Amino acid sequence: RASKEIKLIVTVLVKSMSAMFYNVILFLVFIYLYAIIGVGIFRLPNPDTLSGERLAQYEQYVETVGSNKDPYGTLGEAMFSLFRELTGDDWTDIRYNHITASECGVLKLNPTVITIYHVSWFVLSAFLLLNLVTGAIVNNYQIAIDEQKTRIDKEDTNK
Repeated sequence: RASKEIKLIVTVLVKSMSAMFYNVILFLVFIYLYAIIGVGIFRLPNPDTLSGERLAQYEQYVETVGSNKDPYGTLGEAMFSLFRELTGDDWTDIRYNHITASECGVLKLNPTVITIYHVSWFVLSAFLLLNLVTGAIVNNYQIAIDEQKTRIDKEDTNK
């Protein structure tokens, strides 16, 4: 019985590979687009090029947040930050840090825009994209079960 279940699971995973491939492509398109937008609107200024009041605002932000790391400094870092948000790993910290940067004057963004960006990504990625993966596997599981039942019925009919 256990070997039949394992065989069924392997069959489902093999049948799900093509659907998974297309889901990964769709996910990469969305993460790339959101990363480009994130770098465009959330990249922190380079402190080496700042002076006067802008430098003071940046230093106040770093002192408040406790870090000068920029989660949207490069495209790769932005994609990693979005993946981090997808997993739910302190995604609100990234949002709050951007709101703090806005309040300190480092970023010229309305907190509503920051919230819409982060919440829309979390909803899109966590609920829609991950459910597509789950749906593909469940659908292929049902197809495999139906094929197995059909095969068993044919064997019973032949006996």
